[in-house]
Formats: sequence, structure tokens, C-alpha cells
Amino acid sequence: MIPKLLTRRRFLRRLFHSLIGITLLPLAACVPPVKKLLPHPLLASMTSRGEAAAPVRFLRQLVTKDPAVSRYIAWQSDMDTPMDVELIEAGHVKGSLHPAGRRTLSDGGETNRLYEVLLTDLERDASYRYRIRSGVNAWSDWHEIRPVAHTSSASALSGAPPSDLSASAGSAVLSAVEGDTAHTGAFTALIFPDSQCDGDYTVVHDITSLARKNHPEASLAIFMGDQVDNGESPSHWRGWNEAVSPLIADLPAAVLMGNHETYALRWQMRVPHAHLAYFPLPANGTSLEGYFSSFDCGCCHFILLNTQQEELEATGLVPSLTETQLAWLEDDIAQSTAPWNIVLMHKDIVEYDYPDVHDTETGDISPTGRLFMPHFDRLRIDLVFTAHQHSYRRLGHLKDFARDETGPYYIDTGNCGNCYYDVPFNDRLEIARLPQPERGNYLTLEAARERLTIRCYLADGSPADACDLYKNG
Repeated sequence: MIPKLLTRRRFLRRLFHSLIGITLLPLAACVPPVKKLLPHPLLASMTSRGEAAAPVRFLRQLVTKDPAVSRYIAWQSDMDTPMDVELIEAGHVKGSLHPAGRRTLSDGGETNRLYEVLLTDLERDASYRYRIRSGVNAWSDWHEIRPVAHTSSASALSGAPPSDLSASAGSAVLSAVEGDTAHTGAFTALIFPDSQCDGDYTVVHDITSLARKNHPEASLAIFMGDQVDNGESPSHWRGWNEAVSPLIADLPAAVLMGNHETYALRWQMRVPHAHLAYFPLPANGTSLEGYFSSFDCGCCHFILLNTQQEELEATGLVPSLTETQLAWLEDDIAQSTAPWNIVLMHKDIVEYDYPDVHDTETGDISPTGRLFMPHFDRLRIDLVFTAHQHSYRRLGHLKDFARDETGPYYIDTGNCGNCYYDVPFNDRLEIARLPQPERGNYLTLEAARERLTIRCYLADGSPADACDLYKNG
């Protein structure tokens, strides 16, 4: 048995479970002050608040309910002045101006001005370029808005996934089908697992930049939660935004909430104000807007679930999170007409830290798994991406907490930050894992009506694992 390191994650979990059994004492009295947060080396000119005002910072596209016909454009600014998004369709000379809404976020001892524009009525197969301007001043470079999915007869997918890439027992790739045909609604997504860092987000910049370079066909970016180490820290958010904004200024991003987004500067639990303000999700029609959502992209329906029951619900911050979310999930799946239903959620379904050794059959299923997996079984979810453990683990098809080819397919996506954990293996559930120790990875999802191909790449871009899922009927 490999001895477990007392990581900050395990320390916080032990502390939380000790306090919850007694009383919810203020954690600020129990946890030492947060260490000084290191500036991002890419942000040397940004960490001093006495610098010249920048008109546009951290430009980003975010997903909408249907990003094929609409996009949410957001940015920050040091200037309090009206701004517009200038939008021009490819092949045209003249475009249109779209006034931005303005609001402020006061969090972590700083106040930021947030600008946002919802672009609607886009042509599904058209390409556009956009920039930020105010009056006669253009305050950003041109960026692109591309179709998210291919609707022509030409297939966006070609070739079979590489074989023999599994790092453990079990086949890494399911058998390929000869003569793959064209698929309407095909697209490629980039998937980035936990990117939290100790203050230096250079590795996140490097991995996201490499992914963009190696997969220019990608039209969607997914971030699996725990974007930053501390959700109230302005310097961490500056580091992360600076690292990824070159990517998500040109690709629509779906950004999940993780448990670290709910941490205050002194590691108390709190409402994740910064995350909710920076990454608004498509409306879900409930009293908990921003906590969970869904959107369509090509042949896939993505469901973004919130797994922070321990941080938000048990502490009374969001008391109805589970009940409201599960009721919404039932309605959302009932309305989905997409060939594939894919769940994105931060916490994983395996209990690596504290398995119940007395339960030899299901003692290794986490509280998150016990909560959600029965619903996924019943609702016939096709694929579930998780994160949280900072270790890539492909689990395959599971149903009733055991291996079953009729159940959803599960993949724990890994880590693309610089916080590395010692995670034990689970031979009952895992069919593929990366060589240890792990030092970063990202995934691609190539989606078409009859096939999903998931590939895992190491931080240097080398292929590490792959699998195919096929839609029957």
C-alpha cells in the first residue's frame, strides 16, 4: 500500500468532515492564512495595479444554448466607457455594432469592470470576425467566430484511432468500423482537466496553446473545473485568464465549476462569485442559474452538472442544489433530441481517498458517484467526463456501480495544471491509465452521429490513450 501524502485536498476533507460532525465553526479560525500568491510570469506588467489602464483584458467566447447560432462575448477592462462588439461576416466589408452591457465584480479585495455581449441570429454555416471597439477606437485585434459543427456531406472525421496506447490492462481502443461514412453535425472539442496551479499558470498556457496548434479543426473548448487553486484570488484568475484567453477568444468555451472555485482566500467555503460572474452558463430556468446547464453542439447534447454538494449544499450556501439539479436533469434529458447525451461534471465517481473497505462490491464508489450514477443509468447517458483527481483514468462502461456494457462510458480526464497528486490505482474499475507520475494532459472529442472518438494526449502532444464509442440503431 503506497502511503498517502497529506495534500491540501486531504487536509481540507479531513477538516471539513471533523467540523461537520460537531458544528460549522468559522474555518478562518482553524486554517492558517493563505500563502502569498505568486505572480504569473506572463503577467509581469499586469500584477502591479499602478500600471496604465488596459481597454480590453481576457477576451473570451462562451457557449450559449445553441452556439451554432449565437455566442456570448465577454471581457474585462480598466476603463469605464461604452464599448461595442464589431461583427463582420466572412466575405463582407461592412458589419454591425453590438453595444456591450457593463457591470462590476468586487471580489478578493479588487474591483473589475466586466463587459458582455450576446450575439444572436448568426448563420449556422457562416464564419465571422469580431473585435472590441469604442467609437473610432479599435481596442482589440480581430478574432474569429467559426461554425461549431460541419453540416455538409463531407465528414469531419477520418482515420481510425491509434492502437496499443493503453498504459494498463485492457484494450485501449474498441474495434474500428470499416468504411466510416459522412456524419451531419460532426465536430472536434478540446477538453482540459483541472488547471489549478500554485500561482504560475505557464503550464496551462503551454498545454492549451499546444492543443490549439495541433488541432486547428477544433471548434469547442471544455474546461472541467478547478480552473484556479483559489476561487477568490484575483491573481490566480489573472494568471488563468491570461493563459487561456488566446484560445477562448477564438473558440467558444464551456467552463465548469469545481470545488476550488468555492474556496475563499482563507480556504473557507463560499459562494463562487468570481466564477459565476466570469463564466455565465446558458439559462436553466431554475432558481440556481449559473450552477448547472446544458447546450447543444452538432450531434451532441452536453449536460454541465454541479458536484459541489459538500462545499455548497452541506454548508448551507446553496441548500437546494441536489433537489433542484436532479429535477432539472430529468426535464433536460427528456427534451434532448441529439444522438449523443454527454455529461460533464467536475468530481469523479471513484472514491480514491477513503474507500469503504468493508464494502467489497461498491465501497470504491464516491459520494458523487452514488448520487448521480443511478440517474445516468436510468436516463441512458452515453458518456460521462469527470475530473478532480488530477489523474487520467478510463473506466469504460459502468452500470449499477459495476462493469456493464449497457451502461454509460466514464472517463476521468486528468490534469493540465501543476498540482500533482499521488492517486492510488483501482483495478476493479480502471481499464486504462497513464504512466506514473503524470505531468499533464488534455483530451480531444471527435463527435459524429455514429461515432465518438476520445483521445488523450500528454503535455508534449504525444498520444497516450484512445477509444471509440458507436451509436447503435
